[in-house]
Amino acid sequence: MNTWARRKGESKEAYAAFEIYYTLEPDERSLEAVSRKCGKSVSLLARWSALKKWVSRADDYDAHMANIRQKEREKQAAKWEKRREELRFRQVVCELGDARRMRKKAIDILEKLPLQVEVAPKKDEESFVIMPASSAEYRAANDLLKTAREFVRGALEMPTRLDRQELTGKDGEAVKVKTEQMTDEELERIASMGSGAGAFGAAKSEGKPS
Repeated sequence: MNTWARRKGESKEAYAAFEIYYTLEPDERSLEAVSRKCGKSVSLLARWSALKKWVSRADDYDAHMANIRQKEREKQAAKWEKRREELRFRQVVCELGDARRMRKKAIDILEKLPLQVEVAPKKDEESFVIMPASSAEYRAANDLLKTAREFVRGALEMPTRLDRQELTGKDGEAVKVKTEQMTDEELERIASMGSGAGAFGAAKSEGKPS
């Protein structure tokens, strides 16, 4: 039984006064405030308070209510955290979808480009060949692929720009790994090795590896 319930030998009048006392806000709780509400004298209320331990019982009630409020806050926090996780998941799915569409568009562009283009010569000049890498279409496709990569890495909370990783090699020596021409699968395999100091060195976002 909780301590603020009516006790054996506690009169109805005394308990009614105590109910007024313990349900007041802690910073408003006083015998004078109870006296104004119930019409009993402060001296009588003081005797009841001392006899039936109003202060400690009211403290127990405050702790009980604080516990209820804390549980409600935790419940609401868990609810909103679940909601945030759902929204984050939807955002990841959306970004991965955008990346997939960009990648498909880039591949469609690249598949339509010839591997090389022979340029007709002018008079008295030899013909020459140019590669599609110099074309605007190729550059646009390449930019789309880079953006798609950044979307995927951003959605998966991977570094969006990664030029160099240093892994721990034999005898603790750093192993320099060039990643400019590595595939997504290779980069993800490296990333999955861990994020601690023993597995990774600092990622360099500027400059080229020596």
